[in-house]
Formats: sequence, C-alpha cells, structure tokens
Amino acid sequence: MFEADEAMSTRDFIKCTAIALKELNETRFWIRLIARREWITNERLEPFMTETDELKKILGSIIARTKQRTTKH
Repeated sequence: MFEADEAMSTRDFIKCTAIALKELNETRFWIRLIARREWITNERLEPFMTETDELKKILGSIIARTKQRTTKH
C-alpha cells in the first residue's frame, strides 16, 4: 500500500524528468565552460561530456515516449 501512496501521476513524472533534463543541460554548460577556461584538460572532461550526451538522449526519449503513451489513451 505504501507504493500507492507515493505514486506519481504521468504529468508529474514528465515534469520531474524535464527538470532533470534541464539540470543536465546546465551541467553540460559548466563542463563546456571548464573546458573553455582550461581549468581541466579536455581529455579528463571528455567522458563526462559523453555521459551527459547519452543521458540527454535517454531522458529525451523517456519524455517523448511517456507523452506519446498518454496521448494514445
């Protein structure tokens, strides 16, 4: 029963996922700024940029598919 009390509506889920995507975009901004200022080498930052790119695709796909499912009902 606890899970039902903590359930999230589809609209809330999309909203929270979109917030996570915005935060990810801000993270990407800071990584690029750090690279531009040469505070950390690009070699060390590259894995983080790759990971943020992958996460951006995943979150974007989750949002798109969830919206698609809600319009079908």
